[in-house]
Amino acid sequence: MALLGNIFWYFPFLGFVSAAIVWLVGMLLVLTVVGAPLGTGLVELGRFLFWPFGSRMVEAKHAGGLIAQNGLWRVWGWLVLLLWLPIGIVVAIVLVVKGVLMCLTIVGIPAGLAILKSVPTALNPVGKRRVSKIEAEEIERARFYQNRI
Repeated sequence: MALLGNIFWYFPFLGFVSAAIVWLVGMLLVLTVVGAPLGTGLVELGRFLFWPFGSRMVEAKHAGGLIAQNGLWRVWGWLVLLLWLPIGIVVAIVLVVKGVLMCLTIVGIPAGLAILKSVPTALNPVGKRRVSKIEAEEIERARFYQNRI
């Protein structure tokens, strides 16, 4: 079913265009070094938007990201996030409107839901990582049992 959703995401909805734009902006920010925390998150968001069905965005610290455990990287990520926040709010609002408009048509509901899944990451891309749906469920299960102990 995820394959069918990804095919529809590509052809009638041109989801690869927004994915390519987000991925390229992320790569440019990674090359600046100053925007690297934001850039890595946008690259992961771009990877998610290339195949939104069957994948999820999670925090890198839960997905085993080594760079997310570095204290200096986390502090720099927070500073960059503060600069990104006004832009991220605008991007998130645009994505919510776009997702709701897509959901108004029966054919557009899957694409609208994929867009709405990307809103939290667009608002705060720092420290996020794209994983498969199965990996995301395992991470959630492990966090649930870890909190119970």
